[in-house]
Amino acid sequence: MNALEINCIKHSVRMTRTRKIIMDILMKAECHLTAEKIYQRARRIEPSIGRTTVYRTMKLFESNDMIDRHTFRTGRSYYESKNGVPHDHLVDV
Repeated sequence: MNALEINCIKHSVRMTRTRKIIMDILMKAECHLTAEKIYQRARRIEPSIGRTTVYRTMKLFESNDMIDRHTFRTGRSYYESKNGVPHDHLVDV
């Protein structure tokens, strides 16, 4: 069981197949992903997943402190799971 799954249990978040797919994408990501990138990757696994579902899931995970959302100067939000090693973010200003 990974850290996100443990947090789902801790926060009483029901684990659906769609949430599991999104969780796996976040856990396997080698970089920070936008919700749109997560959506594109999820559609490759399950074509019936909708964009709204991905955005709602990201909001649910964030509100339960299961993921971090970073908004850099572009105004676009990037997500990462909280199971990784703590690290800094360098932003070229």
